[in-house]
Amino acid sequence: MLDHVSLTVSDMARAKAFYDAALAPLDISAVWSVSAEETGSAAYHGFGSDGRPYFWIGGGETATAGAHVAFTAPERATIDAFYKAAITAGGRDTARRARAPTIIPTTTAPSSSTPTVTISRRCATGRGKSPRGHRRPCAGDI
Repeated sequence: MLDHVSLTVSDMARAKAFYDAALAPLDISAVWSVSAEETGSAAYHGFGSDGRPYFWIGGGETATAGAHVAFTAPERATIDAFYKAAITAGGRDTARRARAPTIIPTTTAPSSSTPTVTISRRCATGRGKSPRGHRRPCAGDI
């Protein structure tokens, strides 16, 4: 069982503002922050619920590349609200929402600090399979 996930972001202020807005419809918010002075290296913000941080972003020169983080949503209206909040906050839709209208995961774009919204109908319905027949990670999988 996973306890938490951390991503390195190259622009902490921009990433925190994005995740504050994008995760709000999922009732996920920043519940813990640690300064660079406290860690001796970089600042961190932990997002979660019920006072428990389980999704962390940390400052760094190079952003995390290739990570897939999925968040669950109780119903379609919450998914739509998350999508709208993520796009409004500056996220990019890389999966063409018109073809796959249900979203769950967000990732940080590997080449910049601009977050990316990934959309997957199969992921949201639990029927997703990769081209090789493996179950796609979604609804809380990493």
